Amino acid sequence: MAFIGKTPTAVPIGTNDLADNIVTVSKLASTLDLSSNTITLPSGVGGKVLQVQTTNKTDTSSFAIGDTNFVDVPGLSVNITPSSTSSKILVMATIIFAMNNNTYGSMIGPRLQRGSTAIGEGGNNITAATVLGENESTVYARATAPLQFLDSPSSTSQLTYKVTVKNFLGGDVTCIINGTKAAHASGSSNITVMEIAG
Repeated sequence: MAFIGKTPTAVPIGTNDLADNIVTVSKLASTLDLSSNTITLPSGVGGKVLQVQTTNKTDTSSFAIGDTNFVDVPGLSVNITPSSTSSKILVMATIIFAMNNNTYGSMIGPRLQRGSTAIGEGGNNITAATVLGENESTVYARATAPLQFLDSPSSTSQLTYKVTVKNFLGGDVTCIINGTKAAHASGSSNITVMEIAG
């Protein structure tokens, strides 16, 4: 618009200055960049799923575990980078396991970890206690442990969530993931993480 004299003072446009539907998608840039701004959601709008990451383990792994330290389950971890420190991470995992030992009443306690930090711990520092009893003739015994925890990491760095296991009745045993002593298939194990808006 042409004008005479000095440039007019810029005046912010208020909601009353715009008729309904005057700002349309076609009049906006194809990419709306809000990366340098803080977006405040109305009260009660939080809780939306922002991203999902998952790992599905279909192969069979055998590895030794003892009663001293928790051991990582091979191939059962997942990475996620939260977009905000206010986000929560919902961690869900299912682990199918057996023991390749003739040990009656041995118990393997799975737990969830964020890096080296245990999360959702209960008694004996485990997330879910599953008793797996075996004896000389039990070659197909296996157990399924469901794990779930809503974590508040307060971080925007990449996080690694994983499942670890430990034997609680003393001595070393061989843990088998997705298999049995007789090498029969028994399904797959998985771990899924969801970033939930704070």
